[in-house]
Amino acid sequence: GILLIALNDLDQLFGNLFTLICATGYAMHIVMVERYVKDMSISKLMFVQSISGAIFCIPFLNFSNLGLSTNFIYQIIFLGFVVNFCAFYLQLFGQKSINASTASLLFGLEGVFALLIGVFFVGEILNILNWTGVLIILFSIFYVIKE
Repeated sequence: GILLIALNDLDQLFGNLFTLICATGYAMHIVMVERYVKDMSISKLMFVQSISGAIFCIPFLNFSNLGLSTNFIYQIIFLGFVVNFCAFYLQLFGQKSINASTASLLFGLEGVFALLIGVFFVGEILNILNWTGVLIILFSIFYVIKE
């Protein structure tokens, strides 16, 4: 399904390969969270995860592009706090109540929601293959949940 959603341009397939690699890492994260988060404080785990992510990103920063302007600070704080910290905190909080298989099914809808947001807010035009990919994902999630 994801392949059909992303099949608009062959140049995007290379980026989607990295997306699949990240999805594999994210799946491992979901399983590890299920195994260990029930016995840990969410705040401590979030602190370690956020600090580790920040440290691992430092070598990839290009400080020459940042310049002397401080206009980018607000965007970095927003992305770091709202997108990173709050999203992962909500994930960890939710995964205390549900198992990893249900969580991974819900996270599988991320691509569908991103596509629909692109259609409704940005005006993306989808072809029949894209819509087929959406339907495959939705039907497969429905099928698994139904069992």
